[in-house]
Amino acid sequence: MTTICIPLRVASKKNSRRNYGRISLPSKAYVKFHENAAIYLLPYKRLHFTTPVEIKIVYSIKGKYHQDIDNVVSSVFDCLTDYGIIADDDLCHQVTAVKKPGQVDWLCEINIRELEA
Repeated sequence: MTTICIPLRVASKKNSRRNYGRISLPSKAYVKFHENAAIYLLPYKRLHFTTPVEIKIVYSIKGKYHQDIDNVVSSVFDCLTDYGIIADDDLCHQVTAVKKPGQVDWLCEINIRELEA
């Protein structure tokens, strides 16, 4: 099992999209999160999972902030794919997501386990 920790607030890719006619861009907060997450994700690029995996995401939310867990999962999957850790998010055959509000700091812990064929 591989564990990746990202001590950042995970921003939603789909909320607050910027629309310009036929062009729809992710929110500025997501773009910033995506760029900052590289520091924590790029060291794991060498793993490049190409077979089915199970992913568990434990998301600690700082203070009284509210965030939908499905948006966190979607943003994390996009980052894992964009940074080459998993070849495609379709390879995730099982996902578990845990939201822990009221924490002292932001933390997104991602556990990836390769499933047996």
